[in-house]
Amino acid sequence: MFALLLAGGCVHHHLPWNAPGIVDVKTPPKYTGDGGRDLVERPEDPGERMVAFTYGAFTGGGVWWDHGAHGGGTAGIELSLHRGESPRSHYDDDFWIFPLKSRSVNLGMTIAQYDDHDTRLGAIYAEAQQMEMAYGVAGGWAFEPSTRRTGPQVTLFFADLYVRADYFIGEGPQIMAGMIIKLPVVWVWSR
Repeated sequence: MFALLLAGGCVHHHLPWNAPGIVDVKTPPKYTGDGGRDLVERPEDPGERMVAFTYGAFTGGGVWWDHGAHGGGTAGIELSLHRGESPRSHYDDDFWIFPLKSRSVNLGMTIAQYDDHDTRLGAIYAEAQQMEMAYGVAGGWAFEPSTRRTGPQVTLFFADLYVRADYFIGEGPQIMAGMIIKLPVVWVWSR
């Protein structure tokens, strides 16, 4: 099963259509000033638009303040849908194919949350995310089915590292840090 998940990741597909050209017919052509001859205007790279689906797992540790402070760990899964763009075409000539700027939606589930008291199903969450290059911020809402707790959640990340803070209403905050590894499937077309 794990091999099938890996086989689908890190792939991209160039879609067969392009966006309409960006032309401003009201702007006159550039002139050299020496008799009115037109300058040759070099075409600009239109860049690319991308939609990416990512899936993967995270693990980390943190501190909970629900009934006194105590530490523990988490492990879970996250799915994301990204919509973004890159400033140049054929970004796939580089090693990593992914939008340099994107807005995303994350859905995640903490499969195991463990501390010195017990191991339980952790929070299910939904987040809206803003990303630029390899860093970003996400915010949303978390719900923990085993305890019926609910509250806001904020995640800061850089590449595969994250720091996440939850505040469960009436219970207290949680702060976690860890690593998330996600595999992308990307669809690309010209702007």
